[in-house]
Amino acid sequence: MHHQPATRPPQYPPEVLWALDDCKYDPDVNVSTTNPSRPSMEKAIRHADGTMITGSEWSAIKATGRVVKSELMALPPPNDRKARKMNKTKVYFRTYHPGRWNAALDKMEQQQPLLALCASHWKADLVLGTLLQYKPLTNADNSDDDGDEDDDDNRNNGSSDKNSGNGKTKKRRLSQSTNDKGKRARTSCGGPSANAGNIHVNYFCVTYYSDM
Repeated sequence: MHHQPATRPPQYPPEVLWALDDCKYDPDVNVSTTNPSRPSMEKAIRHADGTMITGSEWSAIKATGRVVKSELMALPPPNDRKARKMNKTKVYFRTYHPGRWNAALDKMEQQQPLLALCASHWKADLVLGTLLQYKPLTNADNSDDDGDEDDDDNRNNGSSDKNSGNGKTKKRRLSQSTNDKGKRARTSCGGPSANAGNIHVNYFCVTYYSDM
């Protein structure tokens, strides 16, 4: 792993932001006073002449970071029981996979040379560390799958409730039709009324004949 000097080489201007503390004095970075150690990396990563990067360059850097992140997430879990309760963040990989973490930073700097324009690899370190915080995962197996299954169960329960509700509606309609037993219905010819007797007459049919 190649290490840059701790002090800024003379061929680079101060605007290249060689050290993390340099961001505090750069007007374009606008470091938060509540969290000065977390500058906006889109504004902190600079070209060799100190100019800011473009949006497409920042997108390419994040794409590289996502690939490296997926490789880190695929590492086997350590034997330490404490690791099972930890989220897979920068602290996790520095603690249980320090060699792979350094290799990940080196890969990012090789594929995105602008990240190497600093001391102590702080630019690659912050970019990758921030990407790991977007969706922190534990070492529990199939944690995401369990969540999806819960959603499916909720959807199924919701659909069954709707079906049960429809069943209640049908039952109410049937009860209304049974209440019409024994009613006299007028015949279509206009003759004397015919006794429906014990014949089950559909509610809508009775309503239809009564309208005639």
